[in-house]
Amino acid sequence: MKFSQRIGKNPISKSLQIESMDDDLRNSLWNGVKLYLFDSIEKWSQQGESQYQLFCKNLWHKFYKLPFYNVPSDSELYIRAVYFKSEWFEVYEFIANLKLCLKIAGRSKFLFCVIGHAVHPLHYYRSLVSTAWV
Repeated sequence: MKFSQRIGKNPISKSLQIESMDDDLRNSLWNGVKLYLFDSIEKWSQQGESQYQLFCKNLWHKFYKLPFYNVPSDSELYIRAVYFKSEWFEVYEFIANLKLCLKIAGRSKFLFCVIGHAVHPLHYYRSLVSTAWV
């Protein structure tokens, strides 16, 4: 929400999103995932699997329910494609499942950044999303 909308100088143009997700919210959530996960997680390790490899294995196992050998080398592109084809409620399920997958990979705190980056007061699921990480 813009400052001018918060102080009542300009009208609020969006209604609550109860049974849908507009492109602004979907893109903001993805940008948070991209910025705070894909662009910051350790992708290579000299000892064992990297945090990113552990994350992908757990995402494939816990969320996609696919065998590990199906994890593509360009997994970020696969995840992005699935994300943008998903229904609005599947996007929330994806975000909720990130917590478990990242906790196992040792990176659970990033979700506070994603939610803070993307969620605005007008979005209906703010309380659902923000309380899911406690």
